[in-house]
Amino acid sequence: MDRITGSARYARNIGVPLVGASLLAISAGSAASAEESEDPSRSAGEPGQVEGDRQPAAPADEFASALGDPDVLVGAEFETGPPDSSAAIVGGDPIGGFPREGDEFVMLSTGDASMAYDPNDSGNTSSDFGATDRGVNDPTVLRIDLDVPETANCLLGVDFRFLSEEFPEFVGTSFNDAFVAEVGETTWSVGDQDVEAPRNFAFDEEGNPITINAAGAATMTEEEAGGTTYDGGTTLLTAATPLEPGPESLYFSIFDVGDGIFDSTILIDNIRVGEVADVEEDCEPGAEEVDPQAYVSLGDSYSSGFGVDPYHDGTHEEDGNDCQRSTRAYSEVLASSLDLNNSFHACQGAVTDDFYSVAEGREHWGEEPQLDYLADDTGLVTFSIGGNDAGFGTVLQDCIDGWELLPFNTCHGDERVTERVREAFDNLAGRSDSKADIHPYAEILADVRERSPFADLVAVGYPRFYPAGGEGRYLPGARCEAVKQADQRWIVEKIGEINRILETEAERFGYRFANPSDRFIGHELCGETGDEWIFPLLSSGRIHPTADGHQAMAAEVEEVLTDEDDPSFVVEPGETVTTAYVVEEGTVRTTVVLRWPGSDVVTTLRSPSGEEYSREDLEGLADHSNGPAYEHFELVDPEPGEWTIESHGSDVDPGGEPVYLSTYNEDAPNERPEAAATALRAGDTVELDGTGSSDPDGSIASHQWYVEFADADEVVDAATGQVDVSSTEPVSVTLVVTDDEGLTDFATSTLVAGKVLLEEGQTELGTDVEFALLAAEIFDAEAAIDENTLRLGPAQVEPDTVDVRDVNDDGYDDVVVTARYDDLGFAGDEVELCATGVLNDERERKFRACDAVSLPGEDPEPTPEPTEDPDDELPDTGAGIAIYVWLAAIVVGMAGFLLASGSCGAQRSAHTSGRHG
Repeated sequence: MDRITGSARYARNIGVPLVGASLLAISAGSAASAEESEDPSRSAGEPGQVEGDRQPAAPADEFASALGDPDVLVGAEFETGPPDSSAAIVGGDPIGGFPREGDEFVMLSTGDASMAYDPNDSGNTSSDFGATDRGVNDPTVLRIDLDVPETANCLLGVDFRFLSEEFPEFVGTSFNDAFVAEVGETTWSVGDQDVEAPRNFAFDEEGNPITINAAGAATMTEEEAGGTTYDGGTTLLTAATPLEPGPESLYFSIFDVGDGIFDSTILIDNIRVGEVADVEEDCEPGAEEVDPQAYVSLGDSYSSGFGVDPYHDGTHEEDGNDCQRSTRAYSEVLASSLDLNNSFHACQGAVTDDFYSVAEGREHWGEEPQLDYLADDTGLVTFSIGGNDAGFGTVLQDCIDGWELLPFNTCHGDERVTERVREAFDNLAGRSDSKADIHPYAEILADVRERSPFADLVAVGYPRFYPAGGEGRYLPGARCEAVKQADQRWIVEKIGEINRILETEAERFGYRFANPSDRFIGHELCGETGDEWIFPLLSSGRIHPTADGHQAMAAEVEEVLTDEDDPSFVVEPGETVTTAYVVEEGTVRTTVVLRWPGSDVVTTLRSPSGEEYSREDLEGLADHSNGPAYEHFELVDPEPGEWTIESHGSDVDPGGEPVYLSTYNEDAPNERPEAAATALRAGDTVELDGTGSSDPDGSIASHQWYVEFADADEVVDAATGQVDVSSTEPVSVTLVVTDDEGLTDFATSTLVAGKVLLEEGQTELGTDVEFALLAAEIFDAEAAIDENTLRLGPAQVEPDTVDVRDVNDDGYDDVVVTARYDDLGFAGDEVELCATGVLNDERERKFRACDAVSLPGEDPEPTPEPTEDPDDELPDTGAGIAIYVWLAAIVVGMAGFLLASGSCGAQRSAHTSGRHG
């Protein structure tokens, strides 16, 4: 195996439109006119032409540092040229798969190198600086000085891509720009327009320099120039050559043969020096294609690119496969940027069980269990999964499908919605096994590592759908797609929770996690920029990332991949490297993971008291696994103090094995805070008090109230507050508390207007009590309330009578119930009378309404008490029916769209099995 110095696995080339390239050029001089070509067919007078004098050479150490390890690449100088400052630059912005390592690379050109970033929409890109040397036009020869390590014997590779405007018009002619790479000295020459380069190590399969006429792997095509201003380009190439330890030099040359126009540019990066076992066999010169790394992308619709057309053939068929794999999904963007070979198997509707079996009803799609696509030679795996297991799509449908309850009910207040999310999270985190078809993330990660032991893995989180605090209006047709602010906040918090679970589990296994949420700030639905990267509900991509959203997700994954630190250490053959790490008091689980490229590193853990754990002695370990490129230790309730990790080079490369070490200490699970919301309704105000909220293992960091009326809403960022409200208008109040570790809890109550009816001049309850549930323009009390469920007073007694009449002369019929005072169950200290019941809808939602009272023999109470439910089995979850005809029509239409299109988990057709997302 090769020991590599100054290498990187991943290049960077996310396809983001560039306004201007980030470039570092050598010092420039003044401009002047250029010579004309002798061939009239090659006129320089085309769009994009730049003309000027030859410029003086300048110190170029920055060019060496852009190409690789500064301990090996120790300096640089221009032996010839460049003809202009623009012809030799250090590139920063991605293009053509570059940079290959780090953040910079080198661009050498026969013209203005920065024009490579321009779109290919001009006739020809052409610069003629009028420089001639060594029998060619506009030449540049860059020397890179090396200090080759004693253990190295090979230039393992230098990556390059040749781009040209000469293609295809002058293929087979003598007008030919060329690239030459030499070692030791530069000796190339040109006679009769033929290039002779005996020391060139970057040649095609016929032994010729890289030009538009190159053959084999170096053959130029139009497709390989995509994303640049040029008409042709080679694929990503690399070339090697033997080296001797000590000082050495590489020479990179580009020049124009025959005249000085029709530009070409060479991109160069990632010089790697190291040791090979057999120089003659393993360090053979010649240009070779860089093999794309085997990349397997798995997951659900957030990985498949659901909603972003065009789709790959055969993945969006009415009666067949409907995985909907987009050509613009983040994995495809990533593969293009990093020159990876994407084996794309993410599928809309996937749940964790689809990683292990084929879903019922999808057998005819031709898909295998997703983990079956992994192999021993897989180099990279990405996935997002778990959202469908948690029922996110169904939650969103439930949030807007209860249209008849807007604006008062909340989906986060519906236990049937919240309980399935809570249960799914517990199963994904491995805290419960109540759902056999939900596979914990730990199981998936362990199986990925077993099937693909050499692979990097990035677990990809879900983006936020809405701004962190919720924005916009809940009315259908508004930008937030009928989802109330409090429900938006709840959904955002749940996305945060599932992302934290996935991140924790990935860290336990020594893998990486990409969280795209921060990149979506301002681009959510109702985001402040108005440029939304989430499809709205009434669209084919409903609540999924747009093409721009997938670009952002790809950028986040790429940053995580390319931001890898240097190895923790290098272990030599027979050497033992000792590393210390600390387990803090209170740690409930500690994990140690070591990864290396291949061979074998034997590890022993030693506790502060001297207890040893190894692959030979597994007693006391909660979990252990070992493969050809990793070893994993896990202990529960570990001894606190300083531990040591001893890593022995049992069977490693002669030059040593780079080892990546990660440790993870897990604290006791953070307990959820408890929100206690008290809402006092006094006339035209509602007083809010959340000071009774608590956190069993920490403190409350923030309180936020969402007070929502029929046609307005208000957010209060404080533990206590007061809002104005019509005395007859129902109002929904939600308190969100966040603890000191970011976990939240929600408490919701619905304040429906109620009124105790007394005889004129009476101030105390009489023997027979009348209580009115007040109707309003947006609340048809008679239609909304199931009178068979009505209960009154602390004893929750059935009313003796139920009547309908307008008790306050506002033109709306109210529901009036009666009961005997002695039956109500007052204990003598209550100061309000409450009625509860169930609404006439399929969800059977409960409601509550109260009014201040004076009991017989008591003075009137001027201040009402909290509208808290004394019966724990009858929680406040909402009341009220939105009866605007136009509102009903819009949302009924929306519900019909959802049922027809399968939005948010609704069944689309028989072949979708009722799942997507």
